[in-house]
Amino acid sequence: MNMFDRTRTLAILLPLVAWLFLPGVSRAQFKNKPLAVGNLVYQYSEVGGEREGWYSGRSLRWPRILAQDNTRVNVVWIGARNVQRADGQTQDYMVVHVGPRVSGAGEMFPIEFRTVSRFEPPTVTVKLGSGQELESTDYFVDNDAVNPNLPADRMIYTEVNTALGITMKRRAYAFGQEYNDNYHIQEFVLINTGNMDDDEEIEVEQTLEGVYLHFQKRYQLAEFSYHPGGPDGWGANVMNDIVGDGMEDYEVDFRAQYTWLGNARNADAATFDEAGYPMLAPLDWSQPSDSSGRLTVPQFVGTVTLHADTSPSDRTDDPAQPSSTGHIDSDAPILSGNDAFDSDRSRADYLGAIEVGHMYPHHADIVDPDGDFTEQDGTPQLGKAGGYSSMYSYGPYTLAPGDSVRIVIAEGVDGLDPYEAFVVGSEFKRLANHRRDQMTPELAQTPNITYRGLTLSKNQWWFSGKDSLFQTFQRALDVYAASNEMTTYPIPAGPLPPKVFRVESGVDNVNLSWELYPEAETPAGFELYRARTYVEGPADDGFRYTCIAGCPGTPELGPSARSFSDPLPRGIEQYYYLQVVSNEVTPAGSVATPAGVRLKSNRYYTQTWDPASTSRGPGATTSSFKIVPNPLNIAANESVRYTRGNTADRIGFLDIPGQCTIRIYTETGELVKTIEHTTGTGDEYWNLTTDSQQVIVSGLYIVVVDNHEDGSRAIKKFVVIR
Repeated sequence: MNMFDRTRTLAILLPLVAWLFLPGVSRAQFKNKPLAVGNLVYQYSEVGGEREGWYSGRSLRWPRILAQDNTRVNVVWIGARNVQRADGQTQDYMVVHVGPRVSGAGEMFPIEFRTVSRFEPPTVTVKLGSGQELESTDYFVDNDAVNPNLPADRMIYTEVNTALGITMKRRAYAFGQEYNDNYHIQEFVLINTGNMDDDEEIEVEQTLEGVYLHFQKRYQLAEFSYHPGGPDGWGANVMNDIVGDGMEDYEVDFRAQYTWLGNARNADAATFDEAGYPMLAPLDWSQPSDSSGRLTVPQFVGTVTLHADTSPSDRTDDPAQPSSTGHIDSDAPILSGNDAFDSDRSRADYLGAIEVGHMYPHHADIVDPDGDFTEQDGTPQLGKAGGYSSMYSYGPYTLAPGDSVRIVIAEGVDGLDPYEAFVVGSEFKRLANHRRDQMTPELAQTPNITYRGLTLSKNQWWFSGKDSLFQTFQRALDVYAASNEMTTYPIPAGPLPPKVFRVESGVDNVNLSWELYPEAETPAGFELYRARTYVEGPADDGFRYTCIAGCPGTPELGPSARSFSDPLPRGIEQYYYLQVVSNEVTPAGSVATPAGVRLKSNRYYTQTWDPASTSRGPGATTSSFKIVPNPLNIAANESVRYTRGNTADRIGFLDIPGQCTIRIYTETGELVKTIEHTTGTGDEYWNLTTDSQQVIVSGLYIVVVDNHEDGSRAIKKFVVIR
């Protein structure tokens, strides 16, 4: 489990426990599959949408290395008018639901759910310092098939029958290519099959009128569930805006809905500017030194329409779709206890959410009417405790038996990357003399931060994330246009990643080795990156990994290289990834890809999520072992103890016998911990917890080491100061 997952345990569990007791929440369990290829990860459900709480806090994750999740609910409803049900009754309106608080049980019936990859997913293993070998990944990929002709690098296919008699097929596509790995293309096909349950029997053949495919997006843009200004972990403070709905003249010609994090309800906007949510002090023990000022929420998120059929008989894109756009109170009464077979409830859902036309002004305009969103005026909640979700619908369509319509969207996240957010935020903090009371709106809106030759205000840098998201939308549009309706691979693919990547903790070195796919082209070489202590990289260095081989000024990793030994200080945990570098540069006119670059395989194919470290050989004698540090002062400078993170509170027993038993006693003789050391190395580490998982207190402790090889024994003492 990576560092951010561990530290967010309470932030995840507390709202999840509360969710379990919400009225009207159906507890039916459906399978999930992660679409985890590049920098964006989404957990897709076999029922076709994702209700509140289904993902356990691990979805629409971007940036992936920071384990930062950006969604809470992905509502998918399908509605129609004048529907004959399987029991013969007729409803004026009928809506089947997944989310926000109903699971789809009894209304949506999963038929098929599988993952297909363009090539077999790589295997990444890490041998820990303890000798245990793990398959190292943040998401385990349950791959069902390999298709070299897939129009993307991976796809999740979902097929669902519904109580309406409409079968929905969803294909979610992801690319690993570095310029197109932060969005997923999602294709929805609605077919009037007449099948209203999970068997093959056709219940009712009828023409369905007023058919809509409806979405609600409750995004939760927050690195932590709570900020000093107020709670953000459930999306209460987001701002929702729209382009392409015909209500204004827009700077772009696509149709999209997008969201960013606005002011917290309790924020004092007159004295402190919280745009981007600067990290001014550590909020928990995960990054105790992280008061860098970095922007913790620089991202923007949303969806863009790539295609929507005009009708079942006209497959051209209808520029008037989605026909309904707007926002909805995330705790509105119609968003709980939904029931497709309750005619009155379905009418309320249809008329109150699905078929509302284009709501105007947009949510963001109501909150901040002057339209200058870099000033962060207004409160996004507008008096509602849960804030507002984005919503939009495609339709109405008339589907005769056997008719179908196809809707394609792309969902993506973009903004300042972690290092850019670090540079901008830390400079803003410096300009404010490291004082919160000087981080005023006036300072935040003054162009005084120069980066990459451009001088902008902190808030302009932050809001440039919207431009990045719009670039992502345009790339998705270009990719779809070049894909022949997602039948051909549309972009320069870049090199295949290593098929196998092994990282092994060893004596004096961490040893890395890799294998390529048989069909892989000869690369120009490889680049190897490493970070110390944290899987995400150190916060005070902008979460950067350092290239240690294959880059200028580092040891060469040519096309024939298949291994590397990394000499390191003992006991310090390290994380790695390896990229294959293409032997060719991208040509002019490449789709959604800059020309003249050497593409690299995506880092996440080989990212290690478990630490490797070095050790030393056994000591010459049992009595020569050392206890480091001694004394251990938890508050001491890191120069005299182990570094923060996973290894902060621990003691090392160094130069011990390769096979021995270590027993730790209090000064009164009470046994608190027994460690069986069997790795054959001279190192063993203890995290200061007893056999009953209690943290030890300050005091004097006695260590007894029994050598299994020659029967000798040594006894030493150490002190812990808390």
